[in-house]
Amino acid sequence: MSSHSSARRTTVWKVFETEKPGTISLRGASSVATNSENILRRAREERSRRAELRAQEQAATRLQTVWRRYCDLLHLYSEHDQVLFQVSAVTDSRATAEQLLSLHSGRLLRSLCFLTIFSRGRNCTARILWDEWRGSISQLVRSVELSNVVKSRILVASVLQGDEAFFLENARHCCIIAIRSADELYQAMQGRTVGYAAIELCRISGPSIHFARFMLRVPNFPTQFSDYDLHELARLFMESVRKLIEDCGTSLSDASLERIRDIVIALPPTKDHVFVLNFVTHRLRSWEALSVRLMNDELFLRDLIQSLGWEPKSWSSFADLLEKYEAIDTRICSILAFWHSRDCLRQMWNSLRFASSGPLLKLFSESFRISTLVMDDDDFYTSSNLSFVSEVSAELKEQLFWKLYNASSGARALDRALWDFAQPGTVQATSRLLLALWARDARRPFSTDSEPLLEVAAARKASELFIRDSVRKGCDVPLLRMAPFTVPFETRVRVFHGCVAAEKARAGGGISFFGMNGVWVTIRRNFIFEDAFAQLNSLGARLRENIRVKFVDEHGLEEAGVDGGGVFKEFMHQLVRLSFSPSHYGLFKATDGGELYPNPASSVIAPTNHLEQFTFLGRILGKALYDAVLVDLPIASFFLRKLLGISNDLNDLRSLDPELHRNLKFLRYADADSFVDLGLTFTVVDNDFGEAVEKELVPGGSSLPVTWNNRLEYMHRVADYRLNRRIKQQTMAFISGFFDVIQKSGLRCSTSASFAS
Repeated sequence: MSSHSSARRTTVWKVFETEKPGTISLRGASSVATNSENILRRAREERSRRAELRAQEQAATRLQTVWRRYCDLLHLYSEHDQVLFQVSAVTDSRATAEQLLSLHSGRLLRSLCFLTIFSRGRNCTARILWDEWRGSISQLVRSVELSNVVKSRILVASVLQGDEAFFLENARHCCIIAIRSADELYQAMQGRTVGYAAIELCRISGPSIHFARFMLRVPNFPTQFSDYDLHELARLFMESVRKLIEDCGTSLSDASLERIRDIVIALPPTKDHVFVLNFVTHRLRSWEALSVRLMNDELFLRDLIQSLGWEPKSWSSFADLLEKYEAIDTRICSILAFWHSRDCLRQMWNSLRFASSGPLLKLFSESFRISTLVMDDDDFYTSSNLSFVSEVSAELKEQLFWKLYNASSGARALDRALWDFAQPGTVQATSRLLLALWARDARRPFSTDSEPLLEVAAARKASELFIRDSVRKGCDVPLLRMAPFTVPFETRVRVFHGCVAAEKARAGGGISFFGMNGVWVTIRRNFIFEDAFAQLNSLGARLRENIRVKFVDEHGLEEAGVDGGGVFKEFMHQLVRLSFSPSHYGLFKATDGGELYPNPASSVIAPTNHLEQFTFLGRILGKALYDAVLVDLPIASFFLRKLLGISNDLNDLRSLDPELHRNLKFLRYADADSFVDLGLTFTVVDNDFGEAVEKELVPGGSSLPVTWNNRLEYMHRVADYRLNRRIKQQTMAFISGFFDVIQKSGLRCSTSASFAS
């Protein structure tokens, strides 16, 4: 079968190869032969064309290779003929080389001419060529026809020519080259460019020491770059300066440090601002320039705080910067307290958990305290905020208790501290914070739990030695003075009564009433307040002694009986009831709830000695407390807080004037446009005895309008005036008399609620 097939194929091929027409007739045989010839011809032509193109590409490639090797070897001093000579070595003739240069690489020759002339120092000629061929060279730099070495030389040459625009146009297309040649480019830019090229190079290659040194030498930096993105410029410069300080900060001169300080203060704050300012101010021992900026530019301070973020080291450095020069004041702490719903407080607390820092703990405590004092109840008593308060108080109360308990009892200090309390003022700041939380919890409890929020479990086992030592020192021990809230109420009561008993024994008041000791006074029934003021006010601290009372009736007859204590108590009840009554002597007024507070217009009622009378009433109340005489006296809570040394805030205004409190809260949530219609200024109106008198809350307050931006300040200033400033003289006189009888250290152990009870 295979032999028959082979014979048949042989016959067919013979037929195809024969030239005799008509030998055999096969349909389509002639057309097949013609198509075959055409295909073969076209294939030959295609092969020839491709070979020619390949030869041209190879010639061009060899040309580029020779030229790049030439440039890489830095043979930049050669003339055009030498280049053409090497090119002609790989081509058919010199004419072909010139043709290839003109067709494929005409820009190469122009670039080489410029670099050759420029490298020989012929700057004038080079400048002429640069201005003429600048466009061609720019296209060449953006292409792939040049090696990186030559592109680098062209970029450096453009900077040396002072053509900053050329660098800005082409640097982004040569990022790798710019990064590798950054140091040389910065040196070439010095004194030849304004600075925009350096900024662009820094954006490409990243912050570096060379960029920092370059910008420090730029005059009028950063004011001359006002059209640039200053925040981006500040970031690049500050990161570069940080690297400069970390690498060679000790070798920087004072002039360089002053220059850095001036620039840093002028730039928008970044995350590296605090680090740089801390280093510079520490080296220069100068705070004035930064202090002026912080105190006078609130926007700068806010941006500086915002740049810290959640970075613990940044917050610690910021606290060190402020603490070093005692700049932690109410202004900075207030900004921190009001910042973005306490975000800054949470950031500081988070930083404290990771890094122990005494200055940061002090800054946090002061800021948190101010926030506690001024925050509205609606915001303060939210679940998220109370959770944060509980977390903070639980940590701090334990730390503060052991710090102060060891100091009070003389026990050996145990290693229980998580944070640095050795920093001066840190313990005091922490104590003030917890005292503020204690006072607010006493006014409105943080939770419904019966267990006190700030009481420490270990304090329930306070030793008798601690109690006796506290009594011996008159309650003036560090723990009871700075953290009484950590000690159970029963223990504090024992200490207080022990102090009173010891004081009575020293004053001679510990002997029975039936003895002959004490001070005798004669009181007319119809003139109890007048006779008591005349006879007892001059005693001052001697009121701690036993007071013996003889009453005289309305007929002028001395009442029978011996004062064994009961007559004195009756006298105290009558004296307190009459003297504090708003309807009798008018020294006190009553709120809508019937609570008593000093009358702001007392000077009108008793022009000559109204303050002296308040001092006397303070002594009388102190005497009642000293002798444990229970009196029914509904003193307003905000006035009791003043006795305990606790300042009042906006939230306490509700107990004095509920309507004014509601109106001020309306301002907090009012629209910004509504303040124009309200027409409020920083003034209040006193309306005593029907006469309206306008008082300024701040100097020039009558011309200072209340706006949406300053509404919080207005609200707190109004509350401060009503609760504190308006009755300041009367309150100070009353407190002065009260503490003539009662030691201040004894009342530190109480809240307004426990004192009232």
